[in-house]
Amino acid sequence: MAEAEANKARGLAEAAVIEAQGKATAEAMRVKAESFKQYNEAAVIEMIVRILPDVAGKISEPLAKTEKIVIINSGNGPGGGASKLTGDVTQIVSQLPPVIESLTGIKFEKLLEQVPAIKKAMGKETQEKLQDK
Repeated sequence: MAEAEANKARGLAEAAVIEAQGKATAEAMRVKAESFKQYNEAAVIEMIVRILPDVAGKISEPLAKTEKIVIINSGNGPGGGASKLTGDVTQIVSQLPPVIESLTGIKFEKLLEQVPAIKKAMGKETQEKLQDK
């Protein structure tokens, strides 16, 4: 009888721990969601733009680790060799704006306009060009 009571007490204690962990996780998620609600669009946009250099770095990281590259070029098209390789990396990075637009629904140019440091650095003329697009 005493052993059954001890098992019951252990079971109830374990259930209480699991319940407390679940409540803590739910509360953490609620607080996180609430903080994102308080961010305005410009803050979210700034967060996205801040990670772009990291994304570009991750794209080119495998190339930086390469010790030797053998390039066979058939001679078709402009450029070749190393210039073709750097052109490919540039092309991949240039595809980031459409990817960001498809993920966020916001044009990349508009994202840049929302970042205060970039907006300040851009001249009035450049801003007008972006707004015309």
